[in-house]
Amino acid sequence: MLLRSSSSRLILLAGALAAGAVGCRLVFLLIGSRVDAKGVLREPFALLPISSLLLLACGLVLIAAWIGHHRQR
Repeated sequence: MLLRSSSSRLILLAGALAAGAVGCRLVFLLIGSRVDAKGVLREPFALLPISSLLLLACGLVLIAAWIGHHRQR
């Protein structure tokens, strides 16, 4: 399938970034958290900022796609 415009490619990229963000949140929930014997909380905390960065990148890509779409007109 050939995409005709860069806006379409950017929208697909935004979708992939959003899917990655949702995936990170789901994995975070599936792994869960626990407190070890020493009283230290163990959780995959790194997935939360990664998810937030992916959502931010998704928003920026969507803005770029919107700008590109309106410049082509």
